Amino acid sequence: MEFPVPTTAGLAEYLSIPENDLPPEAERLLKRSQTAINSLIQNRVKEANKKEDDYLNAIYAQVEFWMTIGESADIVSVPNFFSVGTFKMEGGLKALAPRAKRFLTISGLMYKGVSMK
Repeated sequence: MEFPVPTTAGLAEYLSIPENDLPPEAERLLKRSQTAINSLIQNRVKEANKKEDDYLNAIYAQVEFWMTIGESADIVSVPNFFSVGTFKMEGGLKALAPRAKRFLTISGLMYKGVSMK
């Protein structure tokens, strides 16, 4: 069994734009996004096929995120907390798109099989 395959046509539909309006790097971003999402869901192929729409939408949401803010948040290490003197900052950029996280969480793909205490 294989993972559902994201397509540029699917990405264009998700973004509500014509396919020829996608950026030239759309294919590359789709492949990287699928790799990132697969690592998060721990390669659960069976579950991804049962929740194909949510799985593909998470991939498309991640591509949309990278198209909007760039890939740098996923390429460089971004601190969640740091302080300099009395200045403190929490949060920072996240590598996973909030919409992608929502699709994965709602469908059960994000934490399926993980016990939380």
